[in-house]
Amino acid sequence: MKRLLTILLCAVLLIGTLPMTALAEEATAATMRLEQCEGTVTVKNASGKTLKITEKMRLYNGYEISTARKSYAYISLDGTKAIKLDASTKVSVTKAGKKLEILVSSGKLLFDVSAPLDQDESLDIRTSTSLTGVRGTIGYVEITGPNESMLTLLEGVTHVTTVDPVTGEVTVTEVTAGQQLTSVITSSEEEESETITLVVTNIEPEDIPGFVLTYIVENPEVQERIEEGD
Repeated sequence: MKRLLTILLCAVLLIGTLPMTALAEEATAATMRLEQCEGTVTVKNASGKTLKITEKMRLYNGYEISTARKSYAYISLDGTKAIKLDASTKVSVTKAGKKLEILVSSGKLLFDVSAPLDQDESLDIRTSTSLTGVRGTIGYVEITGPNESMLTLLEGVTHVTTVDPVTGEVTVTEVTAGQQLTSVITSSEEEESETITLVVTNIEPEDIPGFVLTYIVENPEVQERIEEGD
């Protein structure tokens, strides 16, 4: 992983794009905030009403956050959890106490949990094909097509849960740093059924999106954690 990190950092420095500033660390364990926006970001409440974005805006259950082209959004939770939305991304939030779930409808989302969660805490990233439990890891989720998504891990270990759309069978796949899990649900018109396919591969430097590279470069502690996990 250290070799991969070195290549990634060199690539970013050559590109010369470092637009991100570090997330603030002031929220409490029960508070989620929209820490920073770049470009055009839209926030809607559970009723679908578009809200005016304010400094360190609190986010509640049922809120939807979306970014336009060349736009980014940064969310924090209790100073140890950071989430970055890439351009052209839409997510919605389900929150009950210390249990948080983020549904990614489109685009890409980076997650960074710098400290292991307590037993009564949970942070799950959901797509149309999978559910990823995040506990002290760095990685990102990408929607790559209808009923298709990818989970890439840069630090630590996580488990991804998928459900067979026909049998209901639950599969839990372990993903470790440097791996990528692709989950795809396909339909068969002839058999009138759906199947889910899971593929785990090793990531290559050119696979890493630019918004993830800039986050790593802008946060030296993230670089250290990835190197230490090598």
